Amino acid sequence: MPGGNLKRRSDDDLLRLFAASRELEPFDALAERRQDDVYRFVYLMTASPARARRLTVELFCTLYREPETFVGRGPLERVLLAAAVKIVESGGSDTSSGASASADRDGGETLVGEADRPGHRLLMGALSKLKRHHRAALVLAEYEGMTYDDIAAIMNTSASAVRSWVHGARLTMAESLGAVEVTS
Repeated sequence: MPGGNLKRRSDDDLLRLFAASRELEPFDALAERRQDDVYRFVYLMTASPARARRLTVELFCTLYREPETFVGRGPLERVLLAAAVKIVESGGSDTSSGASASADRDGGETLVGEADRPGHRLLMGALSKLKRHHRAALVLAEYEGMTYDDIAAIMNTSASAVRSWVHGARLTMAESLGAVEVTS
């Protein structure tokens, strides 16, 4: 195995190692480390467990087939989330929503333990009312803990635009959830 102990290596090192050697161990370590983050983001963006699984697999298949396109583009966590934003916006390779909706009704899973939390459906319903770019900015800021500058880099916009989107998303969420009354 090239590179020794993989658990101690950074994401970027694992990606470079996989791109150079094409051995599975670095890719598997990387996928194990990052696939839950990507799934969580895609799930919060789509509110569809089946679609989130499909798009996450699609993203990691692309990473497997074309690792060199991800190398050197910045911190891998940010690059993966930027790719996830694009894949969600495009709908992935299969844009038929009927299959996803059917799979969700037939035993689709939510994030581990999330469906049991009070208000989960209410939260997902409120998120689904947001414009896609507002939702992405809010999820990256609140769930992923990213700075506005990092989100701006992911979404290819300015930090001030991100700040505005997050603010608007928070107001819409508060109104949807009944937390505050928002007047025009």
